[in-house]
Amino acid sequence: MGNDFKILFPTGYSVSNILDNGNIDANIFLENGNVYSVTFITPNNIIDLMNLNESGQQEDFFWMTDMVIVRNLSLTCIKDALQYLIESKSLDRFFQKIDTRSNWIPTKKEYELFDIYSSEEILQVR
Repeated sequence: MGNDFKILFPTGYSVSNILDNGNIDANIFLENGNVYSVTFITPNNIIDLMNLNESGQQEDFFWMTDMVIVRNLSLTCIKDALQYLIESKSLDRFFQKIDTRSNWIPTKKEYELFDIYSSEEILQVR
């Protein structure tokens, strides 16, 4: 099994205005059929969320399940984090496994409303 993966962004990948201060949910599809859920979040976004919680109060802590803190939300940064976690066999420890599929590669036809990128497509972004 290689380290190929596909990323599906359920809300689409449109982060240009929140590249350094934001978060985005993703589903990660691996060659072995496992599918994981994760939120990529920037340090600036964590600070903003702590400064203004749902009730308008400042918090002294922050927590979130299944998150990876990245410097920014660029596809390259997300890909580098995923590549490291896949190579170190850490996904089961840090991400929520949400599915096992026999056909590991989602297609645009299957998920027309979502943005899907493969590890090879992300490499071309560099």
